[in-house]
Amino acid sequence: MNNPPSSNKAEMALIGSIINDYTILTDLKVKTEDFYYLQNQELFDACIKLKERLNIITLQDVLGKTYDITYANDCTNLAYTTQNYNHFEEIIISKSVLRKQIILAQQIISNSMSGNDSSDLFRQSQDFDNYSDDEMVMIKDLVGEALDNIEAYQQGKITQGIMTNIKGLDKLLNGLVDGDLIYIGARPSMGKTALAMQMGLNIAEQGKKVGIFSLEMQNAKLVKRMLVNQARVHLGMIQDRKLGEKEMKRLTDASAKLFRQNISISDKAGQSAMDILRKAKRHQKIHGLDILIIDHFHLLKPSITGTNYEKRSFDSQLIKEIAKELNIPVICLCQLSRALETRPIGDRMPILSDLKETGSLEQDGDVIIFLNRDDYWHKNNPDWVPTHDADISIAKQRDGETGKFRMQWHGATQRFDD
Repeated sequence: MNNPPSSNKAEMALIGSIINDYTILTDLKVKTEDFYYLQNQELFDACIKLKERLNIITLQDVLGKTYDITYANDCTNLAYTTQNYNHFEEIIISKSVLRKQIILAQQIISNSMSGNDSSDLFRQSQDFDNYSDDEMVMIKDLVGEALDNIEAYQQGKITQGIMTNIKGLDKLLNGLVDGDLIYIGARPSMGKTALAMQMGLNIAEQGKKVGIFSLEMQNAKLVKRMLVNQARVHLGMIQDRKLGEKEMKRLTDASAKLFRQNISISDKAGQSAMDILRKAKRHQKIHGLDILIIDHFHLLKPSITGTNYEKRSFDSQLIKEIAKELNIPVICLCQLSRALETRPIGDRMPILSDLKETGSLEQDGDVIIFLNRDDYWHKNNPDWVPTHDADISIAKQRDGETGKFRMQWHGATQRFDD
């Protein structure tokens, strides 16, 4: 069997560079575990401990009897100049990443052969190349750009994010911002899927690329709803086979319009947040992706084992990572707690504590939107006159104000109107 990827010369040369000039330690990203050879690991650790006291002789104090002065001299001889230390470091890190990938692949194969899910293992691979040291940026490099953005925004040259063409949302949010996680919460049958799909359709009409992961509704049914929304044709007329020539014309026009939109849908049930991350990354790389919609959070297959709280918290954090890594807004629908239904009917506008199962949704969500319809709560009241009102609340906005607005809900056409 071949030896795992490694380069003893690169490891020795980097250690030699450190012995020759300990100040390069502050510029290194390499870690002890990235060295493959034990002797090199021990030498590197000793160098870190000694720092400014580092030399061939002082290494003896740290390493004791295991210290081989001849080996240390060989290291310094390989590092005939300290100018190449970054090159040696890059070799060591690249070999380390390859070894980690081999180990992970073996674990995945073993898990899969045993019939176990390996979704959580795939996530580990995201951290293999986490050697970046550019997180800290001087404010002088940022302030000019920030001022330019403010000026351009005031002049109407740019928007804060992707506009939804829903007046109330756009007024309060100023668009959906890249990297933001937007939760839309409501009790079942309130219309949260319809609201998210309408946002997706409006965004697609602007030439944006929309991705939808529908964990509950099949592709055909979802597209049917989109057609009904766009054509403003009553669902009942379709179900009762009562479509006239005028309605068919509107549906045909809507289908032609939808055909031109860049909308992609996955309706596979039982997907995990890790599955969605992997597929969305691939789709963005090949086809492009400007916004992602997940319907819905509580149908996600857990990515880890543990208590329900732990699983849901992990999934919420991972969805936030999806938004940040893909640098797009992610809209994720979620169910609310039944406790909401114990309150008086006139006081059932959801609040943050109604989020189901985990406080992580409240923590991870950059924007949290709630939906409520009084008609829903009075559906069994024969004396109630339907208002078709839908109240929408921005209960949290990390970078802006909260607020409420009202729309009209048309269940027959699965549509919200300003």
